[in-house]
Amino acid sequence: MKSIKRNVYLFKLRVTKIWKTKKRQHRNLNKQYASHLNEVLRNRIERMFSKDQWKAIGALFRFSDKAQDRYS
Repeated sequence: MKSIKRNVYLFKLRVTKIWKTKKRQHRNLNKQYASHLNEVLRNRIERMFSKDQWKAIGALFRFSDKAQDRYS
């Protein structure tokens, strides 16, 4: 909801009646969305992403292109 509110391109939608309805329904819609998520898979992907980012940081601080290639 925060990112939608900050989006400049969606500003025109925020002044409509539909927006007010959706804003009231937001919590229920979010619960419905979350109920379809596979939490085990989601957690596994988050851990994989975190490990990938640590690898990327390690490659970033190698001093030469050759060292970066070897590291990756």
